[in-house]
Amino acid sequence: MLIRMQCPACGAAVNFDDTREFMFCSYCGAKIVNAEANKPVPINNAASVPAQVVYVQNTVDNANLYIEYTTLRPQYNLMVQNRRERWYFGPGEKQSFTLDPGKHVLRFWVAGHAWDKVIVIPWDNTPVNIRVDYSRRVQIFIDQPRWK
Repeated sequence: MLIRMQCPACGAAVNFDDTREFMFCSYCGAKIVNAEANKPVPINNAASVPAQVVYVQNTVDNANLYIEYTTLRPQYNLMVQNRRERWYFGPGEKQSFTLDPGKHVLRFWVAGHAWDKVIVIPWDNTPVNIRVDYSRRVQIFIDQPRWK
């Protein structure tokens, strides 16, 4: 369910998906943490109200895309866009994701410039590793399995 709230950093109105652990403000890029997402459900309450017990799949276990961002310019963050999703990275941040097998076009935004890169997630879910480095210029390294 979407919850309308204000970003604590810039005050912009954002829609927060309450099933996620965190999200990023689409205006300033600040990370907003959902404090309710990681609270354990007491066993007594779960037994008396089974409708409140929700299984949340851990994407780290079945992740097939890993992105790491390194930079010597900490004022510039990285945004990666895949269709309608946007992922934000601060300096030195690593994140893992699960994408459907097949071809995907990812758009990388750093310092006001954008690059489109095509990646292929294999059907056997072999991980694809991407490292974005911004020292003097942006370099995007994609380590993906070769098709046989």
